[in-house]
Amino acid sequence: MEIAVSFLKSPHTLEETIKRIEETSAEYIHVDLADGLFVSNKNYNWNLMHSLLDNHQKDLDIHLMTLDLERNIEESLS
Repeated sequence: MEIAVSFLKSPHTLEETIKRIEETSAEYIHVDLADGLFVSNKNYNWNLMHSLLDNHQKDLDIHLMTLDLERNIEESLS
């Protein structure tokens, strides 16, 4: 079994939470990205996620909750 840890509901800052996840034995950091259209709430944007996860050590498990999948994938790769 492999474990992916989400940081969406952490009581810590995003930076601290990602640092704490990096220190665990989990295999993945789980990232939820929503556009506010596919699901009612919008969470962190692509640019913030890039800046926070640019130097991460763990693989990412990305959950896209978006109506315009192609546009959001292109944005995430730029």
